[in-house]
Amino acid sequence: MKLIYGFLGLVLILGLSGCLFKTREEVQKAEEDRQLKEQVASIQKSKADSEVKYTDQQSEIRALDGRIDVVEHNNAVHIQTLKAEIENLRRLLDLQNDKIKMIDQHVEATETRLTAAIQAVASTPVSEPADSKVAGQTGSPKSGNAVFDEAESLMGQKEYKRAILKYQAYRDKYPKGKFLAESTYKIGACFFELGAKKDAKEFFQELIETYPSSPFAKKAKSRLAKMK
Repeated sequence: MKLIYGFLGLVLILGLSGCLFKTREEVQKAEEDRQLKEQVASIQKSKADSEVKYTDQQSEIRALDGRIDVVEHNNAVHIQTLKAEIENLRRLLDLQNDKIKMIDQHVEATETRLTAAIQAVASTPVSEPADSKVAGQTGSPKSGNAVFDEAESLMGQKEYKRAILKYQAYRDKYPKGKFLAESTYKIGACFFELGAKKDAKEFFQELIETYPSSPFAKKAKSRLAKMK
């Protein structure tokens, strides 16, 4: 009887030992499974975070590409605008140069015409007055006032050709004289009296352009208006 109880006790102990051993394996396996799941979850989270970062970086790159495209487009438009403005400035400069050339040619032609007109007047024979000593004329060199006064006297005597020569002599000798504007006007007036209206216009126009504030410029404008 004691043997039977002893055997049953042994069986019971072995059974309990087997149950305890099996439970420990299950616990260890469960712990390993839990750790594995945590590792997998951590890896998945890291992967998800990486994907989010990658997506954000791609978005930033696309945004930067877009901004670069806009900047490049704006720069291209700006460059084209600058090129167009430079081309317009060049055309304007060419036009101004052409105008300057035309003005220079006109001035040169005018000077040639005036010189020819004055020379023509100088070469035309004029009768000397009975009294060879015109008012203000002496044997000594004439002062600026004396030359101008002589021209005034000749114009007053309607000796227009000789007056032109005297007024021009005053202009040549005294380019800064106080009667320069008046002499220019008087030359135009003498040409007008001689019927050379084209030459008269040249001198009136010269007076207006060179001495616009002179009272004789106003007279010249008035005469030009009447000559049109």
